[in-house]
Amino acid sequence: MKQKIIPSAIYALTTVCLAEFFDAAYGAGPVTRYVRLTHLAIAGTVLFAIACISSLFTLRFGTVCALAASVLAWPYFANALTAIPWGSLVSVLPYANWRYELTAILLLAVSSVYSAAHAWQLFRVPVAGQV
Repeated sequence: MKQKIIPSAIYALTTVCLAEFFDAAYGAGPVTRYVRLTHLAIAGTVLFAIACISSLFTLRFGTVCALAASVLAWPYFANALTAIPWGSLVSVLPYANWRYELTAILLLAVSSVYSAAHAWQLFRVPVAGQV
């Protein structure tokens, strides 16, 4: 059961953080930059929610959904990484949308690495002679 709760919790946290980021981004006004990438990242958020629920029942399907969600969400956030003022990060955190964006990027990275490692473990083919 522990094998199913940990991925579900990681994907749930990622879903919440991504949803909070997009809520804050759309709450500030209409998004006019990178609209298609924004829509792909929102679809990735929905897939993370599906991965959260489905990983409680089927780990393989949850992992595949999480990998697909990562692939959909990373183009938007990779583009956003270039806009972050890394030199004055501590001073800009209380302003605008930076803490939501940084939290979303951090948890997206954690979920991406976890789902990739989990997929490697679940889908690897045993070599002949190994058990």
